[in-house]
Amino acid sequence: MPRTGAQRYSCHSCAGCCRDFTVQLRPDDLKRLEVQGWAQRLGQSPTVEFRGRVWLRQREDGSCIFLEPDGRCRIHAEFGLEAKPLACQLFPFVPMPGEGGVQVGLSYACPSMIRNRGAALGTHLDDLRRMLRALPEVAQPRSRLMLTDRLEASGGEERLIIGGFERIFSRSDLAVEQRLDGAAWLADMLRQAKLDKVRKERLRDLLDLLVDAFEEEIAASPPEHPTARQAKVLRQVVFAHVEDVKIGEVRGRGLGWRALRQFVTHRRFGAGRGEVPAFARDWPAGLRFEMVLGVGPARDEEDVRAIDELTLRYLHSRLADGRAWGPGYYAMPIITGLLALWVMWAATGWLARLHAGASGRTTLTMDDVEAALLRTDRAAGRAPWLGSYGERLRLAWLGASGGLRRLRRAMRLTDGHRAITGK
Repeated sequence: MPRTGAQRYSCHSCAGCCRDFTVQLRPDDLKRLEVQGWAQRLGQSPTVEFRGRVWLRQREDGSCIFLEPDGRCRIHAEFGLEAKPLACQLFPFVPMPGEGGVQVGLSYACPSMIRNRGAALGTHLDDLRRMLRALPEVAQPRSRLMLTDRLEASGGEERLIIGGFERIFSRSDLAVEQRLDGAAWLADMLRQAKLDKVRKERLRDLLDLLVDAFEEEIAASPPEHPTARQAKVLRQVVFAHVEDVKIGEVRGRGLGWRALRQFVTHRRFGAGRGEVPAFARDWPAGLRFEMVLGVGPARDEEDVRAIDELTLRYLHSRLADGRAWGPGYYAMPIITGLLALWVMWAATGWLARLHAGASGRTTLTMDDVEAALLRTDRAAGRAPWLGSYGERLRLAWLGASGGLRRLRRAMRLTDGHRAITGK
């Protein structure tokens, strides 16, 4: 089970996942669909094949062919939960090989997960066990976990690093903004450290030293504003998180069309002027890059509390439940995964500002943050280009140029001057 004890979840039938995700099918899924007789009932195959893999067919608007007008899944309605494709049954749980067996992370590309609505996670345990029996590959031993590109990590070192961040997050005597700045500072210090000299117990000593010192250090060296180049790279990171490949479009227009479109769109995000290329049907129309300007962090007390609570819950989940590095995040080393996590959180702040600006607001609300996180977290583990060599170079440059704290601070979600306490 995930180790995020404060998290709750139940499906509230918003059908967001059915309208947004491309579902890859397993052999057992195909057998069930065939037995259910959908090809004859629909008058067409319910699946499409692309590059040797089979996927659920989508309609022109990107929604699943089995999505009913009332938001229900037709398979579920007629045959029950266990008759659906396994990927649909599992969402928003994300199983992967872990240190001591199967590890289950959480996807926040779901409004109920973001809003923490529903039953305690433990109530899903029986269903999870049943579904995991159909995924024998995730029960295999985890491949070696890297600390850096050249150093292999032990499980003990992974737990030490997670514990260091959790100690910062749990500082309820500090405003959440201070804790986040401290956590970004810790990630940067670990990036700079000669970790080949501080292994195991010496790593524990280093983390103790850094965690004890973070409050004084961030006060003495507040982050500067991002440079123009750092802001440009952040926009390109945003594009990498919102890029959405639909199987039907690629099959119809070809990989060459997709590559050209990605190149042009990447350049437009880098330039940061004019109209934002469309990336989601549920976002306001007529988005412009300039809408991000002039939108500040949330200041309404209710929004601040909700966003701060979500922020700590989400970041804890990504770190503790295995979705920040290793098999849960493109086999990235721990240190690279930490950089990616903080840059992704800055990208979430940028997107939230775009959403607020499009709605005519000058400060963020919880609705803006939810809309942004639904886009950025859906890419975590589902967008192979985020694990590419080019993306790792981008992360390395942002870290080396001091962009980690600068971008996170510039794109902060709540007003850092308010001492909002609570774990």
